Amino acid sequence: MRGNASKRSLAAGSVKGHSGAESEQEFNSAFFTPIPTQGTPTEVLANRFQAWRQLLKSLITYFREIQSSYDTRAKALHKVQNTVSNITHPSIFVSEHGLADATRILDDYHKRSIAEANKSRDIENDVIGALTGLRSDLGQKIKEIKSLSGDFKNNVEKEKEGTRREVDKLQEALQHADHEDGNATGKNDPFVVKLGVDRTIERQIDEENYLHRVSLHNLSHQPLAGER
Repeated sequence: MRGNASKRSLAAGSVKGHSGAESEQEFNSAFFTPIPTQGTPTEVLANRFQAWRQLLKSLITYFREIQSSYDTRAKALHKVQNTVSNITHPSIFVSEHGLADATRILDDYHKRSIAEANKSRDIENDVIGALTGLRSDLGQKIKEIKSLSGDFKNNVEKEKEGTRREVDKLQEALQHADHEDGNATGKNDPFVVKLGVDRTIERQIDEENYLHRVSLHNLSHQPLAGER
């Protein structure tokens, strides 16, 4: 015999933890996605690399100024050294332990100064060249990263919305079954509706797994500039 309809609240058949905004903050909720679905990771990483390129540009400018100062000093000292080398000593002066020795000392001093000033070439070859190469590598890496932006397009939110609709249907079906009002049969049978929930959750998980694999492969496994 069929009993009277239950006097319990319609909320008694609710699917706890599977609907509402609060469930999205619960780790075990079907609506909780542990990775961003609408972010722009390629843009974030590209902007970070671009910031490094700007810093490298400033460093290159700084070292070019140092190189220029060394180069200017080298040219000036070279002129001084030529002047010292062209000093002539009258024959009446002693050839040793006199003014001739003084000019030789000055000549040696300016030769050593010129050797120091030649660091301009070292800065160009070792420092500026390395920084310029790294900046170029970063520019190429930025292009590669931006080309991956399409890989992060996903349907997680769309599938999540489908899951939400199916969960709402299940909740409604459970409410009808709880009150025995005769509306929990056929396609509204909780068991049948639950199968629909399972299918939508499976599609949602597949989409989330795809996004997770793309994130790991395209970002975590991408070599940074300078790596081989």
